[in-house]
Amino acid sequence: MIKRCDICNTEFKTINPMKKYCSPERAKQGVKVRGANRRGADIIKDCPICGERFETRKNGALTKYCSKNCSDEARRIRNRDRWREANPGWDDGTNKACEWCGQAFTVPARNAHIARFCSEECKSRSKGHMPLEKYKIILEKQKQDTAERKERQRLIKKIYQLLKKRN
Repeated sequence: MIKRCDICNTEFKTINPMKKYCSPERAKQGVKVRGANRRGADIIKDCPICGERFETRKNGALTKYCSKNCSDEARRIRNRDRWREANPGWDDGTNKACEWCGQAFTVPARNAHIARFCSEECKSRSKGHMPLEKYKIILEKQKQDTAERKERQRLIKKIYQLLKKRN
């Protein structure tokens, strides 16, 4: 006997007149289709956290999120917002002075107890643990030394060229 599969609409041979599907995989799909038809139309929603589309059954009409992870994330967001409403000014800045350059800067109140420098540059320069004035003097001396070294190299090169011309 030749029949048509209810799922994929292909022809298949069978000796069982009750058989509806061409393969066991199609039979599993058929079970899902029959169950959906029995339950009624599924409801398709968009997850407000990740934006993914998902189906809920009639009895899951109040479901808002596609997964447990999205539900947990939504709860974290609600709790954070509730805490921020209960603690106004939690992110207000605190004015401090940089320990390296003395410039005023603002940091969130939650970080005020650890903030010492206005920038990464000041933080890295402070690793030598010396005052800014002393650092500037050392920097000037290094610039002068570099200029003198370059001048000596230039003079040596010039003398070498003169000696080379003589020979």
